[in-house]
Parts: sequence; C-alpha cells; structure tokens
Amino acid sequence: MIKNEYILFFFDKKMDLTKYFQLQIDQFITNINSSLNISTDNNYKIIVGTYRCLGRVRDYLYYNVNKRCKNLITPDKMLCKKCEKSCKYGKVTDILGNDCSLYTTYKKKNPNFEMQYDNNIKLFNSYTIDDFKEMMRKIDKRISNRNHIMNAEIDIEQLYDNLSSYVNDDEIKSLNVTDITALHNMVIKQKREITNRLNLHLTIAETEEFYERIMLYIKKTLLKESIDDLIINAEMITLKDLNTLVDIYMIKKDDKINPYYLYFKARSGYLFVGYARNWVDTDDEVPKQHKNYEDIVLDNDTQLPVLEVEINDTGSLLLGIPKGIYREWEYDENMEQFRKTAYIERM
Repeated sequence: MIKNEYILFFFDKKMDLTKYFQLQIDQFITNINSSLNISTDNNYKIIVGTYRCLGRVRDYLYYNVNKRCKNLITPDKMLCKKCEKSCKYGKVTDILGNDCSLYTTYKKKNPNFEMQYDNNIKLFNSYTIDDFKEMMRKIDKRISNRNHIMNAEIDIEQLYDNLSSYVNDDEIKSLNVTDITALHNMVIKQKREITNRLNLHLTIAETEEFYERIMLYIKKTLLKESIDDLIINAEMITLKDLNTLVDIYMIKKDDKINPYYLYFKARSGYLFVGYARNWVDTDDEVPKQHKNYEDIVLDNDTQLPVLEVEINDTGSLLLGIPKGIYREWEYDENMEQFRKTAYIERM
C-alpha cells in the first residue's frame, strides 16, 4: 500500500515562523560548509507567506465588507483569473459606492459596515505559526481521504463493503434503534473492537467516517430485522386503481390514530407508503344503521369495521396510485345505497 509521508514542524509559541526557517537554513548551510571545509556567507532572505487575491466577495452571513476572495495569485497580480473576469464589488481595498447594490444591502443588514473597513489589508500575507498549523491540518485531511487506512493490510473501502463480516450482529439485535445514547455507545464499542482487531491506524477524518458507516449499518440492520419479524404476522391487502393492482403489507403499530402502517416490498426493501385504520364517520356521511355507537362504519355483510387506507406521497409515486383515502365501502347518496368499492381487497 502506498503511504504518503510529510514532515510536521513543531514550534515554540513565541518563535516567529520566518525566524524558524532562517535558523534551520543557517544550520543547514553551516553543516554543508563544515563538511566541505569551505567558507560562505549566508546571504539570503526568507519570506514565508502567500499572495492572495484582493477581490471582494459578498458575505451572505455576516455582511462583512472585508470578506475577500480565497484564491492565491502570483506577486505581479492583484486579482485571480476569476476576479479579473468578473469583480462585481471591486477590491477589498476599495470603498463601496452609494450606487452599488452591495452598499444598499449592507446598509440595510449591517448599518455600521462603513466603520468596519480594514485599512491593513495587504496583497502579501506572512504566515503565522497558526496559519502553518492550519495548512498542515488540511494536508493531513487530504492525505487521509486519499490513503484511507495507514499501516493496515485491509483497504478501508473493502472494510466498508464488508462491514457485516466485522460488526457483531448478535450484540446489536437487542438494541433499541430509537435509544440515541445506547445506539451511540454501541457504535463506539463496535468501532473500537474492529479497530483493535484489525490493528487499524485511523486519522481523525477516517475515524469520523468509520463512526458514520457503522451507525448506518446498525440502523439498516435493526430496521430490516424489525420489519422482517413483523411481516411474518402482517395482514395483506390488495389496492386497486383502474388497471393497477398492488399488494401491501399492513403492520400493526402502537398508534391510536393510525393503528396500521402500510409497507410495499421493493427491490431495496420494505418501503413505508401510508396508513390503514377503521373508518370513523364523524361527518355523518353514512346513515346510522351502518355504524356502531363510536361512529365506526361497519361492513354490511360481516358487520366488521370498514377499512380506510391513506396513501402518502411516496406510495403514490411508487405504486402509481393517486395520493388520498380509499375505503372498502362507500355510501351513494344519489342511490341511497351502501355498497362495496373496488379499491381494496383483503386477502
């Protein structure tokens, strides 16, 4: 496995970055002179920093008039190529004119913005120790994203693709997916065990991604097993709309308003498509002789509660059935007749 390496410098907090490099190069030249037995003067100048574009960019969050383009440039330029083509709000060293649209916006959102112009903005910016540390942090993150796991025999993408081989499924089966604390602790436990077992050396970025991958795996596993267990005892119905016939699973839930949740079996698994419940006629659409004392509409043949199905947006797109409510029976006011519909068929 290819391994990228780089040197990380450690500084005394009080040391100037330019002075640090000066001392390092002086020492290097002295060592060379000593080994070659020659004498030379150390005539050079160290400048550590960057030339940064002076283009002003709009700040949608804080309305900071000094917000500056992040692009770097060469010493002979003032603007990057992008800002040279279009620098709508001028340079950060310029004062916004009253006729500028940005002036109007900033005046409204940040009335004191004219008092906040930074007169110390320069084309060249010397690196501070904090700047250098931030730069090294970005390098570390970039390397970690490219090389993934270091000093390990397994590639991290292979690990992600085969998490089922490493996560202890027996431990997570009894876990309540809605218990956030327990879920977090389980992810940490599984991550630590896998890391130790495979002797993985993860960067901060890799550790964060590894956590998210295990979390996603556990949630999917628990959700799948939960539905699979419930499907065994689920009642099935067939929904009909013109030429469309779709089989749906009704899973009983602890929900007083919607006691049944509807799931459709797709290639990717079971997808939630709506609700089912008893038809409670509180609007008196149905004559009283077809209802019980709780206003629950009863099947004219069996005298059992009539099923009412509500299809959601997902169900409508997935099943090809318009979103809305479907019932086994309906009351035709014109015919003054209570009759069965062709929308729902119980299996």
